[in-house]
Amino acid sequence: MVESVPNAILLLNRDGKIVYINNQAEKLFKYERTELIGQVVEELLPHRYRKNHPTFRNSFFFLLRFDLWVRAGIFSVLKKTEQNSQ
Repeated sequence: MVESVPNAILLLNRDGKIVYINNQAEKLFKYERTELIGQVVEELLPHRYRKNHPTFRNSFFFLLRFDLWVRAGIFSVLKKTEQNSQ
């Protein structure tokens, strides 16, 4: 199903390594998927952006987890009176 979408899609693991690339991404980046799978995503960026990108990438994963916690109700804020009553 992911192969049939018109958008380029890359899936990364927590270390920023590419674990999946669809056909549209192959066309966009002009790399075969076998050349990119296992490489860090920073290899696709201009050199001037590579150094700082892991920090931004890690922040994205942290914020994504935080958002999921909030949506699941794992993270909540209590009113001052509620904290005192528990």
